[in-house]
Parts: sequence; C-alpha cells; structure tokens
Amino acid sequence: MSLIRSSATLYEISMFAAEEASRFGQSMVDVDHLFLALVLSEKPAGEALRSLGVTLEAARHAVGNAHAARLTTLGIDAELPQGRITAHEADGGFDWAERARGVVGPVTKDPSELTSALLRRLLNEPSGLIDEVLGQLGVSTRAILERLDQPGTREASSNTPAARGTISSSRSFFVPASVEQVWALLVTPSRMREWGPMYQTVECAGGDSDVFPGDAWLGLHAATGSGGKPVRPEMRRERIELLIREERFRIAWRTTYPDAPTLNARRVEIGLVPDAGGTRLEIGVAWEPSCRRKSRPLLRVLMSPLHRYGMWVQTTHIGASIGRVFR
Repeated sequence: MSLIRSSATLYEISMFAAEEASRFGQSMVDVDHLFLALVLSEKPAGEALRSLGVTLEAARHAVGNAHAARLTTLGIDAELPQGRITAHEADGGFDWAERARGVVGPVTKDPSELTSALLRRLLNEPSGLIDEVLGQLGVSTRAILERLDQPGTREASSNTPAARGTISSSRSFFVPASVEQVWALLVTPSRMREWGPMYQTVECAGGDSDVFPGDAWLGLHAATGSGGKPVRPEMRRERIELLIREERFRIAWRTTYPDAPTLNARRVEIGLVPDAGGTRLEIGVAWEPSCRRKSRPLLRVLMSPLHRYGMWVQTTHIGASIGRVFR
C-alpha cells in the first residue's frame, strides 16, 4: 500500500511540475518546476513552504526573476514568458532535465516523508537555481529545514470521508484560492465546464442560482474524448443530481446516464477546508452499482484492482482540474 501511495504522490508532483513548465512555455521539466509543484502539494513539503508565506503567485514571480537575473549576467534583458497551463492539452509527453531526474530519483518508500525528501534534495541541488529562487522569496534554506523538522506535520493519509459505494477512492488536494472562490465554482452548474473539460454543455432548468439538494441538471459530453477517441452515444448525456449542499463546507452530487441505465452511478463528495494560502479539498468518489445490472461477484473481485485504479485516476483528475481553474 505504501508503494502505491508513494507512486501516486510522485505522479501528482510530476503532473503539477509539467503543468507549471507548460505555463512558462517550456516542454522540459526542471528543478524550478518541481519547486512550484511542491508549493502546490497538500502534503508536508507544501505545508512547510506555505506556512512560511510562499504562495504559488510569489513562487512563480521568484522563478521568473531568478531566470531574468541569470540572463542579465549574459547581457540579455528579457523576462520569462508566462501564459496559461497547456500540459493537459499536449499530445506528446514532457522531457525531464537531467538535474530534475536526479532530484526525483529514489528518495524514500514512506509516502508521508516523500515530499519532504524531495524538498530537501531540491534545497541541496548544486545548480544554485533554487537558492536564487529562495533569495527572491526572502526565505532561507534553514527556515524551511526547521519547519520540515517540526513534529506534528500532517501525514500523507487523507481524512476524506469515503464516499458510499462498492468501490471508492478519496484524496486531498490543495487549491490556491479561497474557500469562497472554490465554493462559487462548485455550486454553479454551468461552471462545471471549467473543470470538467469532457462537458460540451451543462444545462440546469432552474438556472445557476439557488440550486439545492434534489435539483438536477444535464451535462452533454463532446462526441470525442481525450486522444480523439469517440464517446459512446449512450454515454454522451449525463444527469447530475445535487445530493448535499452545506454552504462553503461540503457538496456532493450523483451522476447517471439516462441512455444507459445499467451503468454504475458515480457519487462525488467534496469537503472544503481553509488552508494557508488557499483551500484544501477532501474529495471522495464512489461507483454505485445499478440495480438493473446483473450481479457478478466473482468478476467484481477479479476486476477490483483495475476498478480501484480507475477510481484513483478519476479522483486525481477531479482535484487537478479544479485546482487548474485557479492557476
């Protein structure tokens, strides 16, 4: 289990690093992008950095200034361009700089210590780039190390309440936005398109305002999904029913396919917790078996590992997509 959690954490950090690289118009992940990814992490390294006042905006600005300073020494007066995140739209993968590969090399099998170990390696990285970024931020290596050494840092395991269902997954994510901003995104039906790129349209009969448990809206998926794969016609229409609305604290909904009633329903529950520099999301996702589907216990047991992996991927994509709206 610890190996799976460590792999999941590395995947998340790698994804964030690639997204930050794409925002700077680069297709190669380097140590500065790893640093930005750790600022975004909800795990101990991210907590330590944000508790010292290192916000994502400040860290990006510091990275840009550090690169500009290096160019100035070469007689070049230029700024590092910054645009929107495009990594999730890229067909090809991202290359990794050799020094970044060295940092991400085997560090620890303990998932609760993994991000801390990555951050310690970054602080000792010999190129000096991270030292220059920290200088721009006005934060010392010693202060970060002292914060990492403090007892009582929340471990990697999540306190997310597991969503009810046969197969479920839960994860925590940090979002660099206030609880009010995140709540406004999640409680507005039409804004599901901003963090659910699979939706072509989202329609709510009563409009966006004052949606309450029991209300439902219709999402229409695009004809083609990621990678250009066609979406099955019976899976293009999705009914989304609001189950829970606890103002600025918790929200949950269930999605079903009106044209494919035998498919499992999906329940998504998200808790919002104020955190330093933003909001921590506690996300639970579960598949709820359809009563119209023939029960096959043996097949369900055999397919359980694959299903759980699929649930983990879905949970990760939901958290990453919500966070991307505010980045």
